[in-house]
Amino acid sequence: MLLHPFRRWLQRAAFAAGFLFLLGFSPAMYDAHAQTTPTAAPAKKAEIEPIKPVSLADFDPATFAADSGVAAVVLSDYGRTSFVQEGSGFQVRFERTRRVKILREAGLDEATIKLQLYHRDNGYENLVSLSGAAWNVEGGKLQRTETKNSAGTTVRLSDYVNERRLTLAGARVGSVVEIGYVTQSDFIFTLPTWQFEIEDIPVRRSELLVEIPQLFDYAVELLSYYPFALEEQSLKPYQAMSVNGQQIKATHLHWVMRDVPAFRTERFITTPNDYMAHAQFQLRAASMPGSGYRAYTTTWDKASGELLLHSRFGGILGAVGELAKPLRALRESEPDQAVRAQAVVELVRGAIAWNGVSSIYAAGQLAEALRQHKGNSADINLLLVSSLRTAGINADPVILSTRDHGAVPDMLPLLDRFNFVLAAVQLPGQPEPLLLDATTPLAPPGMLPERCLGTRGRLIARYESSQRWLPIAATQKYTSFLSGTVTPDGRGGTTATLRLALTGYAAQRARRRAAELTPEQMVSRYYTPAPGAQLTQRTVTQPTDATQPVTLEIGVSEPAEPGAALPALVLVNLKSYGGLTENPFNAPERRFSVDLGSPIVETIMLEVAVPAGYAIESVPAALNTRTPDGHVRAQYLCTPAPDGRSVQVSSTLSLARASFAPEEYDALRTVYGRLVAKHAEMLVLKKADQ
Repeated sequence: MLLHPFRRWLQRAAFAAGFLFLLGFSPAMYDAHAQTTPTAAPAKKAEIEPIKPVSLADFDPATFAADSGVAAVVLSDYGRTSFVQEGSGFQVRFERTRRVKILREAGLDEATIKLQLYHRDNGYENLVSLSGAAWNVEGGKLQRTETKNSAGTTVRLSDYVNERRLTLAGARVGSVVEIGYVTQSDFIFTLPTWQFEIEDIPVRRSELLVEIPQLFDYAVELLSYYPFALEEQSLKPYQAMSVNGQQIKATHLHWVMRDVPAFRTERFITTPNDYMAHAQFQLRAASMPGSGYRAYTTTWDKASGELLLHSRFGGILGAVGELAKPLRALRESEPDQAVRAQAVVELVRGAIAWNGVSSIYAAGQLAEALRQHKGNSADINLLLVSSLRTAGINADPVILSTRDHGAVPDMLPLLDRFNFVLAAVQLPGQPEPLLLDATTPLAPPGMLPERCLGTRGRLIARYESSQRWLPIAATQKYTSFLSGTVTPDGRGGTTATLRLALTGYAAQRARRRAAELTPEQMVSRYYTPAPGAQLTQRTVTQPTDATQPVTLEIGVSEPAEPGAALPALVLVNLKSYGGLTENPFNAPERRFSVDLGSPIVETIMLEVAVPAGYAIESVPAALNTRTPDGHVRAQYLCTPAPDGRSVQVSSTLSLARASFAPEEYDALRTVYGRLVAKHAEMLVLKKADQ
């Protein structure tokens, strides 16, 4: 009698998964794929004092002397997830109390809560209570201003999401604000995600208590680069909860983290959610007395089978619409499958353009997308799979999560974590499939979008034995080549003619920017003139042949000051003419891997003319440096011409890999820093009569 309503609630829960998992995923420190709760190391026994009430100490400037650069500090953040019995079923109850010290004007955002509540198919997340207070010091005493839920507003964000907003009265710079709320949800497929770490704001104390009845089997995904002050797991009776007269026990998971620095977004990462400390929960199964065990998070084989039967995934494979005739003709006319596959990509690109929406499910019927000549990533690349098959090429779809969408789990087939589709082609005689995409216009053969690089995809093959994970790696480099001449006039002025050629991923990025920017804006993204210099030419050329470079022609003029005496010395460096101006790896240390997406090669080759009446006084010393493994190299050379009338300045930076582990960061930073310093060194030209 209990099973039927329980199943109905799980169906509601499944619809909620897509909304609740927008927070992203990161690799777990440990996981619980085979049991109800994680097999953790022996619990850390620590004395954790209760959270204290607000006091005058929270208003002592000395308490926050080390936090002068941040807008606010989280003093405490407490969350508790539990279950409540409703008739013959269960709901998830979540309680949270968050206390923040506001230090700057920008920190006033912390005095407003925006709480999103989901509802669908008679299932609801209900707001049980919401209130807050702002504390200030008046006349040496604490003054508390309370704000109740009735002062808030509700905003409809979508058909399924409402947002409750509440701004605390009395909040100002220097205040301590506290907001507390309780929600109760029908959706038990996921439990609320907890963030121990927050972007740009340090956290003094973050605490999460989760009480899971043993009826439910949740996988726990836990990530942290910091140690826990408390990490406990215990089994306790679950209040008065019972099912069919049987007493229920619950697993209690308790984590406390102290003194967590503000998360600072670093360059060359995927998305912050892949790195910030958090805990996430995913329902695997339930075991109800008298009803047996039922799995809800299935195996990858089962999930793949469901995808292949889905009306907006596998259900549209095979349909090619108006492309059928040219595809059959291509099959007959082109014997080379690799050449034929690229021709199919171009055919699909010409028929349908990407509308900027990423999804693993087609938006609707293929005929509609073809009629509009626009579609989402699944519309296009599922059509690509179908077209490849029609053209006689063995192809299957690959699903993945893009770089800005977050990493995906290995074992759990959480399809809502995926947001993009590629096509995998198995060419004769090749051990690994060729990955193809038709969402990006004017991309060279086999080149995948930057948004996919450094991730991995799940091959959804027709045969289970072929289904597996595939690395999504760059097949080309980010390559730039800056060439030109620099001509000092001997009167204190200089002109330069520069040509920047971008190929590989550099060209793909430039094409994307050029679609939104004017030529003037485009040039400014790649070149910044030295103080006093002016740009006299800004020309951008984008060949229709995707294998040819995107080029920027740049003219630079730095006129001499009127009436100025002829300079005794003329100084020229690469920094002023497209060279490196700063080290992007300027942090002294790094916790995360450096993820560039693709290998990089940047080359500069300039000829500096020696004006009449001047001679070469000195040139910077050569540089040839690399990391211990040789995957990062930097070279710099100044070579005077035999007649002394010009100097060739060349520089090459090569990063042969797309990613570098944290322990490799110092060597990478050092090599890059040496080249930046070399670009700032001066080539010195001296008046001949000096």
